[in-house]
Amino acid sequence: MENNNPEDLKMTKYTFTVELVNKEVDELTICGMLKAAVNGLAEYDCVSHTGTKALTEQGLKVWAKRKCNVSLAVPKPAKAKKEVQVTETVRKLLKLGVNIEFYITEKCESEIKSFKLEIEENYPTQVNFNKYINQEQTINKISKFHIGICPHSKRNSLILSEYRKYCGSSRIINYIEANLSILISRSALFQKFIARSHNAHIINIFDLENFKNKEELASFLKKNKKNNVIKKKIFQRDFLADYLDKFILL
Repeated sequence: MENNNPEDLKMTKYTFTVELVNKEVDELTICGMLKAAVNGLAEYDCVSHTGTKALTEQGLKVWAKRKCNVSLAVPKPAKAKKEVQVTETVRKLLKLGVNIEFYITEKCESEIKSFKLEIEENYPTQVNFNKYINQEQTINKISKFHIGICPHSKRNSLILSEYRKYCGSSRIINYIEANLSILISRSALFQKFIARSHNAHIINIFDLENFKNKEELASFLKKNKKNNVIKKKIFQRDFLADYLDKFILL
């Protein structure tokens, strides 16, 4: 018998979505289970299987994250320990309470802009950034300090590894002339050779982990400090070449 009462035909439709992801599912069995689950809950119901779609590995990861808030991404393996960067060395020293003076070229100033802002914000009383000065002025300025820093880039490759091993640096020469202890990367073998040839006190960058504060570091420096011996005029052009020849022949 046809129902002609408009009020009896005013109903609300509720739509629910069920998505199942598995290697294999029996669609008819699932439809039967869902049909039984909703039986008697409403005047009318319709349960049907509307489609099956194969998922790629990436598709499964996206679906799980969006629908279930579950991450199926595989954690990346921990990277091998690389060379310490200048920025990391500076942070370690600042955490110990050490005061640091920077002498920056115009080129480097643009490269370390974000790092400079970070350091000045977090350690405003411990750092001072200065304009680059010439060699003669450098010795006078840094002679009042205790440590010169000679770390290397964190980038890692066979070419860079060999570069770090054999490279020279005007910085380390300045530090020797200024009679400073030298904080140096363990892979900078040639620079260590130069420093030891002039009786300079060397500190491995990774050894900073052994100190709790600047007082402990200062005590260590006082106990182990040497007087650098300058064997020839440092700024002669052939200085590094002479020492590289001796280093290679070892």
